[in-house]
Amino acid sequence: MRRKFILMLLLAICPIMLMAQERIYIQTDRNTYVPNDTIWFRAHLVDAATNLPSTSKHYPKNRSRYVYVELYDVKADTLVERTMIRRNDDGVFANAMPLKKTLHEGLYMLVAYTRYMLNFPETMFAYREIEIVCARGFNSQKKY
Repeated sequence: MRRKFILMLLLAICPIMLMAQERIYIQTDRNTYVPNDTIWFRAHLVDAATNLPSTSKHYPKNRSRYVYVELYDVKADTLVERTMIRRNDDGVFANAMPLKKTLHEGLYMLVAYTRYMLNFPETMFAYREIEIVCARGFNSQKKY
């Protein structure tokens, strides 16, 4: 009975694991920004089955070539900015997102995903919370 249960569980999980071919992570230069500042970020794409990063020479060539990064205002639940990043020859997804002068203080969410990931629940996307502050004494060049 136990073997049958394990076999049924594996048969149920394996197709899902085979379909989930990509995982994504997002990294920013800081956690806090001011309006009219620039968010420098890097997205890390990883093969879910082998844990190989997109920067590896053994990374499967048929994986996503583009990563989409969106900035959402958490309080207003609105999209502020969206950018599409192409993987460079080294397998790196890196770019910058200039912030508008008109942004108000508060929490914002960076969301990263590939087009392939749109076939799966949004829980597979990468999320990074950032804060926008309008304090005069804040040094936007300070690294955290």
